[in-house]
Amino acid sequence: MRPQIFILKKELNFFLIRLNCLCMLVLFFLSVEVMSAQSSITKAQGEACKTAKHTKLQIESQALLNAKRQAVEFAKTYVKVQTQVTNFELEKDIIKSFSEAEVKVLSVNNKTWDDKQRCYSISIMAEIFPVLLSQGQGDLLMTNPTAPLTVKVWTDQAQYHLGQYMKIYIKGNKPFYGRLTYKDASGNLLQILPNVNRSSHHFNGSVTYQVPDIKDNFELLVEPPLGLEKLTLYASTAPLGKIEKQDIGGIYKISQSPEQVGFKTRGIRLITSNNNNKTGKANIVAEFDEAWVKTEIIKN
Repeated sequence: MRPQIFILKKELNFFLIRLNCLCMLVLFFLSVEVMSAQSSITKAQGEACKTAKHTKLQIESQALLNAKRQAVEFAKTYVKVQTQVTNFELEKDIIKSFSEAEVKVLSVNNKTWDDKQRCYSISIMAEIFPVLLSQGQGDLLMTNPTAPLTVKVWTDQAQYHLGQYMKIYIKGNKPFYGRLTYKDASGNLLQILPNVNRSSHHFNGSVTYQVPDIKDNFELLVEPPLGLEKLTLYASTAPLGKIEKQDIGGIYKISQSPEQVGFKTRGIRLITSNNNNKTGKANIVAEFDEAWVKTEIIKN
């Protein structure tokens, strides 16, 4: 059977070769930097009321600040309940890292003044970024399923030359929903996982997954262009938000910028946690982690 060869748009800088249902995805990778950024995502509400000393704008700002504080408290309480590590100092550092966290507002769900225009309330979806732990502490989190979600992405060797084949690996310390993207030196963005042949976006904890594997029907061949490449693994304990993409033969081309992908991926569907706050209602918190590895071509 004569192989069918599909040459994609020139700007993609790769070929997709289909031979007896085996796809060959031509990319380039060289591991030069591995990073991770943990966070938690939750809904929170804040309220503030007028006094003679404050303007309407100041009241609105105070309500937003109160909502951010509540988001941090939700995340900190969740971590206290969920985290059970034998290393007491590590557990203390984890909780402290959330106490000193930064808050980013992902969306404003509702904001309103009461009928008397005296009190203002705001409801937000917020992402809480704890203070980064040391590399050694991060490695300990990877071995503990009760610790905050920690994921890792890496490649099979440190350097690649043209014509070599590359393998990618991903792993998490607990079950997670994941999305693996690849940005080439020209700025094109692809989704490698989930893909057409491996559609599941849920991954088990403490299991190392390989890309490609027998289900993927493609291989990763080292080719130009020169320049930095980047693999990014988005992971959460809740299903990830949807992004715009199109099937280009085994994998997906993403039609949005990396910044948009990161933002939309965080549009998660929150799942109720088991811990309760003082009101008796369950705090809704999702753990999130974004890990990436940068790569660069080297000459033969």
